[in-house]
Amino acid sequence: MANRFLIVCGGTGYKLLGQRSILGIDAELQIDVSKENVSTDWKVRDQRSLYVDLDQRVGTTAVAFNSMLRELESEVDSDKKSAAKKEDLKTVKMLVEQFPAARTLEYGLSQSPAVGKAAISHEFNRETLANNLRSMVTEFGTNIGPENPIEVWITSSTAGGTGEGTHRFVASVLAEVSSIYEDTPLTINFIRIGQLTYRSVNNNKTAMNTFFGIAADSAFMLRINKQNKQTVTNWFYVDLPDVGKGDTAKPIRGEIVEMACKSIMLPELQDNIQKLLVNNLGAPIVLVRTGYWGKDFGNQQKYFETLKQLVTKLQEFVDPNYERVYIADKPQPEFISPDTEDVVADAQNTKYVFTRIEKTNWSFPVYHFNGVPKSIDAIRILISDWKKSLLTLVDRDSDHFKVEFRVDEENDRGNGARQSIPLMVYETIDENNDWFSNIADTHRVKGWSRQLLGMDFKDGSIKGNGMILDLLKLADQLSKIFHQFDPMSNSGKRAEKTAGILGTFYRLLVEVNFLLDLERSATRLLDKELSESRNVLKKAIEELDIIKSTMNTSPTTMIYAANLSDVLDLLTQKTWLRLLRDAVKKGDLNLFRQEVLRGATGLTEEGLKYVLGLQANEDIVDIQNALATKVGKMIDGNGQEYEGVFWQATPPNPSLQYYYRILPQVNRKLLEQLKDRAEKDNISYRYVFTKFGTIGLYVLAFHGISLTKRDGDTTTAPAFLMRPFIQLMRQKLADWPENPKPNTSSGQLEICTAGPIGEPLYERAMLEAGLTPAELAKIGEYFELVN
Repeated sequence: MANRFLIVCGGTGYKLLGQRSILGIDAELQIDVSKENVSTDWKVRDQRSLYVDLDQRVGTTAVAFNSMLRELESEVDSDKKSAAKKEDLKTVKMLVEQFPAARTLEYGLSQSPAVGKAAISHEFNRETLANNLRSMVTEFGTNIGPENPIEVWITSSTAGGTGEGTHRFVASVLAEVSSIYEDTPLTINFIRIGQLTYRSVNNNKTAMNTFFGIAADSAFMLRINKQNKQTVTNWFYVDLPDVGKGDTAKPIRGEIVEMACKSIMLPELQDNIQKLLVNNLGAPIVLVRTGYWGKDFGNQQKYFETLKQLVTKLQEFVDPNYERVYIADKPQPEFISPDTEDVVADAQNTKYVFTRIEKTNWSFPVYHFNGVPKSIDAIRILISDWKKSLLTLVDRDSDHFKVEFRVDEENDRGNGARQSIPLMVYETIDENNDWFSNIADTHRVKGWSRQLLGMDFKDGSIKGNGMILDLLKLADQLSKIFHQFDPMSNSGKRAEKTAGILGTFYRLLVEVNFLLDLERSATRLLDKELSESRNVLKKAIEELDIIKSTMNTSPTTMIYAANLSDVLDLLTQKTWLRLLRDAVKKGDLNLFRQEVLRGATGLTEEGLKYVLGLQANEDIVDIQNALATKVGKMIDGNGQEYEGVFWQATPPNPSLQYYYRILPQVNRKLLEQLKDRAEKDNISYRYVFTKFGTIGLYVLAFHGISLTKRDGDTTTAPAFLMRPFIQLMRQKLADWPENPKPNTSSGQLEICTAGPIGEPLYERAMLEAGLTPAELAKIGEYFELVN
């Protein structure tokens, strides 16, 4: 199993932090200025949430650039093999001399990748980064090796200074740190949020940053695997609708980015995403168009509806309707015991019975049926006495017989095939993947035992039917044969009468004895295993009574709660019930309420209509029409609607593509209706229904695209991504004074500020995007160009 980690470079993707259990992330790392460090928030604080505060010891842009200049000059002076290239030194000198007056790092980073690169590569931050990455994989990874590889998700924007300036450097250090694990694959998945998302912040600046970012990503993609043979990089580029700027725009943008990242990370999509990444064995780049439909149900409504269903599920789990679930319409269990049948055959043989009675002077114990005893213990005493008595007669101890009851039921695969299941009780049940099925097996044993014996399903009292009653009546008959005065009877007559019923009695005695033991073992095991679940039920009922008295409840149910056995913590693989049990054990009411809400993982048909913005009277055709005609319906605080967009709002020409509509869990009927309607209308997308609560109660649209057109094609995708920015690049490259002056704008300063200091750019892709060799030569004065 892969060890999974998350790194958030800059503010893009910050809402993913603190969701390790939902995303199945072993540890997370945030890289940003200290003001933006959300891991100090009490809600997400945990030892596996790490951070690098870029401005902790690097206070200003001047400190960052001058430190980089000293380091480069030192390398050149010492003539090291790793001496910096002349382009790097020229770039940093330009920034030291002409970058606007020293700013605090917090503001200098905002739109300058050059500042981001200088800050992250400063010796203080570089050391902190390496230490954090080392801790992440060595302390929080589990058995890292060829069979348990490393998988890292890195989120960043192409537009800003922190994300664009740091993400490749972070990946390089990560590859170096991970190299201690020999022959262990390292997969780095980059989620790059594009310029359109941030266009209103500063169109020209974010566009230039994005152009250079893609050119550097492409070169990095080609080089990293040659430098680190075990490292694989995958690249996901996604533009999202621009919701404006300022404090009011930040939350909605954060949510849009969060849901986009979650759609890309969904386990259910990975098979087809891998097909896109390896298409034509070209650049492992996937263009993504994504959006979502979402409505706020309100925590109180969500809590009430989920809690109400939780109570029902718990009641059915700890005290099921045995008749309906395990007994009705099912064949009665078959009794199997060859040893018993051998004795029964002898007991029905008059000659055998006569010989044994004469030899042992045997008679059946005195018993007079006077109604069924109220106590099971009284039955057990009678059975013990009768077994001892019959041991004298038949000289066979039934306690040593192999005895089974088997039930015939449909298997779990849903293919209509049936299987024979023995009624048996485990000594203990391990809390593993089979715990729920083992509990169900034990309930089946308890249900059938009580049904056959004639015991009440609820309290275990003996009713006036079943095997116990039959056994007692046969015992009464046997007792009368030996102890009721009959002047016409003799030894032969008694043997004949005894043989007429003794075989049936003996079989029934073995059956009842076995079933009583099964019932007692099953009841004890269930009492032990379900004690914590009963405590959860008690707490849930208390909470439900409180909330019923404080809110007006709607008769319409919008939310579909998870199954108790659903895994809702991908990291620990804990089920919903286990999470609830842990919360009740801790006595933490807030935690209990959080875990209840975690179980709100599905939508009813009414809930789905609400999320899609449909009226209650609309039907399945309207639902599908809403899903098919839009790529989400995202609404900001002002009521403005947005849907998913293509990269730079430019439809690509795919060589391979996949469409999805990703929904929370729905009931089986609605699921079948959606699938049938999709097949009837021949729609392009596939449905995916998530189980783990990863997407909450949102509905997602996902369109994944590969652009590679021929074997080994590494230019088509990056060229497409860069092409929208060519005209702007031409303008900047045309503003190219021979001797750029400080405090004066120039193309040289703009590309140095936007570009990745010391990192190569992919020349062929830039040419295919539309730059001329002469224009590339200007860029080559400051950056290494590679092919």
